[in-house]
Amino acid sequence: WFPTRHWGLGGQISQSHQLLHHKEHPIAASVDVLSLEAGPYYSYTLTDRCRIGAKLNGGYSIQCGGRNDMRHYGYKMMESPSLTTALNFGYAARESLEVRMNLNYHIMWNRQTLYEFIPSIGLSYLF
Repeated sequence: WFPTRHWGLGGQISQSHQLLHHKEHPIAASVDVLSLEAGPYYSYTLTDRCRIGAKLNGGYSIQCGGRNDMRHYGYKMMESPSLTTALNFGYAARESLEVRMNLNYHIMWNRQTLYEFIPSIGLSYLF
């Protein structure tokens, strides 16, 4: 929802799968994270078809699965506050179809910290 031309409020529910590597122990683990976040959004129109945007969302994330061999070394399932920031570039291929490239950076912090850098490409259809 954008009450002004450039500034808006929004949120996201996301699920991600991340491979983890620990620098002190020769193990590999994977983790699935479910996040619910909200915050401000910014959008700037470059041309009739191109725009850039950014967001800064805060919320809560939980580890909802994955193979966590790190539990043997004292690491527990994570459940913590989280922060996501992102930059995106959108191109309107048609009036109701937009191609979007996103760069997301997600942080969970508690006793241990999880950082995720997530590039993605998506399609948006407006009807």
